Amino acid sequence: MAWRRAVIPVVKMGRLLFGIPALRTFRRWPHSQIGYDVFDHRSCRVRRCGGRCESAIRGQIVCLRSVSMELLKPDWNQKKPTSIQVRAMCQQVALKSRELSDPRLNTVLNRIRETHQHGGALFASFQVGSSEAFDWFASRARILEFGLLRQLLDRAEVTSALPALQIQPSSPEDPAFFVSRLKDLGSSEQMAEMLNHPVTGDLLRRDGIDEEFEIGGFANDGNFQATSSFLFDGELAGSLYAGGAYTSATGDGRTEKENALAFCEALFELRFSEVQYYSSHEAWTSWFGNIAWDWTAILFDLRTRALSILAITDSD
Repeated sequence: MAWRRAVIPVVKMGRLLFGIPALRTFRRWPHSQIGYDVFDHRSCRVRRCGGRCESAIRGQIVCLRSVSMELLKPDWNQKKPTSIQVRAMCQQVALKSRELSDPRLNTVLNRIRETHQHGGALFASFQVGSSEAFDWFASRARILEFGLLRQLLDRAEVTSALPALQIQPSSPEDPAFFVSRLKDLGSSEQMAEMLNHPVTGDLLRRDGIDEEFEIGGFANDGNFQATSSFLFDGELAGSLYAGGAYTSATGDGRTEKENALAFCEALFELRFSEVQYYSSHEAWTSWFGNIAWDWTAILFDLRTRALSILAITDSD
């Protein structure tokens, strides 16, 4: 029957597509490029599919949302955005608060709030909208460059979701905003030699790199450092185990490690290789106690475009 082969055209970048009753099969898409969330309006449940939905869904209305996968593989042909374009993007890109209610998250947050009696734990998560400029940096694990991350933290969506964190507008003197140009890194003779070299010169010109090419200060962005995501659960487990200023570590740490992994599973399904982790152990806002228990973890999930912020502090 014709309906058995009905196909819904799929548009990438997160648009909502509405199906028709009794869809049987869907067009196969490369799994590396796209996936689907299927919403069953009768059961009010969401099922995650890969490149193809195998199950028959008879007599129901189906809502499909394409899951963008492009951040997992950089577009090496895309030209690097300038620092001015990044500043504009940070003001314009959509940031939507994600309401997460999961007992695995709450277990960790509540425990830290119990042990860190003069501080606590703050947590919020946001969906980052579509942006070619943002995607260039995120897909290359370079969201510290040009102060991109710091500017996103200044956004009203973040400050209103985390009012207790007391985020103040960043200063132009912040090292995160330092921008140099290729010509600043050497003499004119050295630049000419490099750009005219038969090998390096061709490679640089192919990538659109000339003397005016901008280099951002991504080594230090508001005291945040790029850290291996595989270390996050260990740091979280250590914070749970050690406790705050007026608690003492007990036990062998198994429970804390299991709870930390459960937190990661709830937040990003243990897909450590698809998550970027930026950390700081400094008091970058006045909420922190400016002592040993200060820790901020910012996690960006490349697959879901989710930016999550965990801040912990205590004082004696």
